[in-house]
Amino acid sequence: MKINILHRILSSVVAVLILLSTTSFTVKKHFCGDALIDTTIFTEVNSCCELVISTPLEKSEIKSPSCCKDTSKFFKGQDQLILKNFEKLIYPQQIFWIIQENPYSDLLEYLPKNCIPHQYYSSPKMLTDIQLQQQVFLI
Repeated sequence: MKINILHRILSSVVAVLILLSTTSFTVKKHFCGDALIDTTIFTEVNSCCELVISTPLEKSEIKSPSCCKDTSKFFKGQDQLILKNFEKLIYPQQIFWIIQENPYSDLLEYLPKNCIPHQYYSSPKMLTDIQLQQQVFLI
């Protein structure tokens, strides 16, 4: 039981690590002076400079404050994955995979679509209630 839970946790961690290593994303930060105002990963940052520009004066008279600055850092994921093709394997490797696959392929039984195996099965008729007769009850 513990091994099964541990196996599930480790396989989930490996799947998340592979997903994160192949995903690229950009972290954007907005600073007003030395204070960090907003940090985003997938959307645009909210700027505090927009509040100053939205005054009723003409936009040509208003200069954006020089204290604001935006920074962005790009994290590039792995884009070159190694894909193996069966034809590119050397002969002993091909033999190994063929030997591994053949014994297990016979275990899979393919049923036709919409096949109900026990469609015409009728359950046996119950003459007496044996549990009640023997006074045996599941608790």
